[in-house]
Amino acid sequence: MSPRPVLGTKRRATGPRTPEGRKRAAQNARRHGLTSICPNHAAIAAQVDDWIEGVDLAVVPLASLIRLAEVRFRVAAVRDHQAALLEQLCGFCDAEADQECTAVRRLKSDHTRLVQQYQISLRYRAEAEAQARKALRHIADQITASHATAGT
Repeated sequence: MSPRPVLGTKRRATGPRTPEGRKRAAQNARRHGLTSICPNHAAIAAQVDDWIEGVDLAVVPLASLIRLAEVRFRVAAVRDHQAALLEQLCGFCDAEADQECTAVRRLKSDHTRLVQQYQISLRYRAEAEAQARKALRHIADQITASHATAGT
C-alpha cells in the first residue's frame, strides 16, 4: 500500500487558493469580535484586589490570579454577547405574518445569520470556560503542592 491516502470520493479541504480568498478567510475570526475581547483592566485589577485579601501570594502567584480574572472576564463577555444575540432573535418572533415576501426573506436571512453567530459564540464560551477551569486547577495544584511541602 502506498503511503499517500487514497482520495477516491473523499476531497481534501484545501482552503482558499486565491490571495483575495485567503485575505477574506483571515478575517473570519474577527467577524463577531469574540477573539479580540479587550479586557477591562480596571475590573480585572479590582477582582484581583478582592482575591488578594484572602490569598497567600507565596502559595498562589499573582500571575495565576490575574489569569483567572482575565478568563472569567472573557466568559462574562461571551455570555453578554450571547444574551444580545438571543434578544435580537426574540425580536424576530414579533414579525407580523402579513409582511411582504421580500421582507420575510430578509428576516429569514438575518435570522439565519444570528443563529450562526450564536452557534459560534457557544464554541467561544466553551473554550473560555475550559480556560477558566484550567486556571482554577492550576491554582488548586499550587495550593495542594504548598500544603504537601509544608506537611513534610
